[in-house]
Amino acid sequence: MAVDVPLMARSMSNRASSLDKPVERHQREGGGAEVLIYEPAMEADQFFGSRVQNDLATFKESCDIIIANRMNGESDDVRKNIFTRDLFGSV
Repeated sequence: MAVDVPLMARSMSNRASSLDKPVERHQREGGGAEVLIYEPAMEADQFFGSRVQNDLATFKESCDIIIANRMNGESDDVRKNIFTRDLFGSV
């Protein structure tokens, strides 16, 4: 049974992200959750088979769980939905 829980992997354009490998592995192993990537600079509709969203408000409305590299002020309103390894932000 597939679970519709979009996840976030940010900044996957030209630089390496700590989320690249987990997203690739999730897709390869059929993790059961839809992966939705927020990347404002990406023009493509998909990345590694996952939908790409470049509008932050739409992205936040679409996600139940957000996995983020870093916390910032733009994500304060969805803080309870965010999982991060950010050592410098306060979660």
